[in-house]
Amino acid sequence: MKKTIKILSLIIVFVIGLFLITGCKKSNETEKQLYGSWQNTDIYDVTFTFNEDKTGNETIDTGTNKSERSFTYKIDDEIISIIFDDDEDELEYEYGYRFDNNNLVLIDSIDNELIYKKK
Repeated sequence: MKKTIKILSLIIVFVIGLFLITGCKKSNETEKQLYGSWQNTDIYDVTFTFNEDKTGNETIDTGTNKSERSFTYKIDDEIISIIFDDDEDELEYEYGYRFDNNNLVLIDSIDNELIYKKK
C-alpha cells in the first residue's frame, strides 16, 4: 500500500513538472517571437519595438508629426499588457494577440484586429 502511494505521488509530481516545463517553454518561445520591431501603416505609421528586457517603445509618424514613447510589457497567457509611463499617469493597455505568418495581430477590447508586420 505504501509503495503504491509513493508511485502515485511520483507520477503526479512528474506530470505536474511536465506541464510546468511545457508551459514555460511555450511562453519563452512566444516572447522570443515577439522581440523586434512591428509596423502598422493602416492610418498612421505606428511601430512597436519589443526588447528582451520587457521594455520597448512606440513610434507614431502622422506625416506631419512624429512622436515616441517608451513602455514596459508583460505577457500572461494570451494577453499582452503594454504599460506606458507618461509624465503624470501610468497607462496600461491589454491586447489579445497571435502570430499569423510574419505578422503580429493585436486584438483590442472590442475585438478590432490590428495587424503589424515584422520589420
